[in-house]
Amino acid sequence: MFHPQISPHDPNTVLVSCDMTGAYISHDGGKSWRMFNLRGVVEFFVFDPLDKKVMYAEANGLWRSQDGGGSWSLLYPRPRP
Repeated sequence: MFHPQISPHDPNTVLVSCDMTGAYISHDGGKSWRMFNLRGVVEFFVFDPLDKKVMYAEANGLWRSQDGGGSWSLLYPRPRP
């Protein structure tokens, strides 16, 4: 696991990347984790400075979550229909 990122809004929200294309999020300070996959190894995570529910990740493109990491959408490159 690498690239840990702790939310500036809530220290219990943590994101980490793994070397097998998975990433993990915890909302309870690391007591439990949920895996999610963004189709590549996540190189970095960024929390929006104003909106605690918005976070970004770079993994073969730029991804955004608007619901605290529950779901992710590809911003760039633009998804193909």
